[in-house]
Amino acid sequence: MIEILDPTGEPTTAPARVATRIQAGAARRIGVIDNGKPNAGNLLDGLLEVLGLEASQVRRFKKRSASEAADSAVLGELSECGLVVTAIAD
Repeated sequence: MIEILDPTGEPTTAPARVATRIQAGAARRIGVIDNGKPNAGNLLDGLLEVLGLEASQVRRFKKRSASEAADSAVLGELSECGLVVTAIAD
């Protein structure tokens, strides 16, 4: 007699934690970090234009390279922002 075994198990899903939505206008300062890839800055420029943010509301940083981590000073300033957006583009 041949016994056929099914090696598949029941899928397991870890519960996802979703970030809390901020209320419109609640983030007084928006942090923006360009990862240094071509066109990432253009993508962020377009986003900021669509959002209609004033320059005084935005803290903008650019990394030299996508492969480098942001330095601790930049991360410190970003930690003071109510919202941080990063862009990866080519």
